[in-house]
Amino acid sequence: VLSFDGGSSSVTDLQPQRWHYYRIEVPETVGGKPVLGWELRLKDWVGGNPSLVVRRAQVPDSVNTSPNSAWPYTSNTWNAGYQMGISGDGWTGDGNTSQYALDTVDRVLSMSMGSPLEPGTYYVGIYNQSSSEA
Repeated sequence: VLSFDGGSSSVTDLQPQRWHYYRIEVPETVGGKPVLGWELRLKDWVGGNPSLVVRRAQVPDSVNTSPNSAWPYTSNTWNAGYQMGISGDGWTGDGNTSQYALDTVDRVLSMSMGSPLEPGTYYVGIYNQSSSEA
């Protein structure tokens, strides 16, 4: 379990083709103020090729966005079982941020409440797609 507001954790030695999961409860309000959005970052990683995947009400089962890649851009809702997968910088779409060194790319996912974020239970998965440790 990871806190929605300011929660952080470190993952070390994630074996190749393995998952590490977190459960996060997205509330309607924090400190009496409405939640406007959510940003997740996978940063400062070395080695491997990690993907960041967020799924509503279930643990992620692949690194892909489903039910289709257009869903998060065309919907104001996030149904149970739908997931978003980020393997590059979610803001720019860049696969690399530092002289094209594979092991320096932050994975960033940012979304607004109602586009498609909704209050509820989400599972964040980090998956090492490579054949080396992350």
